[in-house]
Amino acid sequence: MRATAVAITLGLVLVLVTPTLFGLVPGPYSRLYMPLMIGTYGISGIALGFVWPERGWRLGLWLGLFWVVLLLIALLFSDPVPWNLRLVIKDLIDYSLIVIAGPLGGAVGAIISRRRMVDASRRS
Repeated sequence: MRATAVAITLGLVLVLVTPTLFGLVPGPYSRLYMPLMIGTYGISGIALGFVWPERGWRLGLWLGLFWVVLLLIALLFSDPVPWNLRLVIKDLIDYSLIVIAGPLGGAVGAIISRRRMVDASRRS
């Protein structure tokens, strides 16, 4: 339960901090914006999976929960405008990669943690 609470809290903090931070430093229209966002969630997932390897990738789902909620709210409450389908699909893929980076990072962190435990048990 504690791991889930940490993942949800970290996800909320990342949703509030990273767009602002990366919007200021490289800029929202920079080519680095989305890779930095995806990388932040991947690294956070790795850290969570490393600390709680038994929960692994599932913590990454909680980490990306707020992006899913945020995107649904933006879709439901935005003004109807003529859509540029190409741009919408590109943005959907980009934001989906943010949501996917958390569980992948969690799985990688859990694998690293388990291998470290096995290596430590072999040495002793």
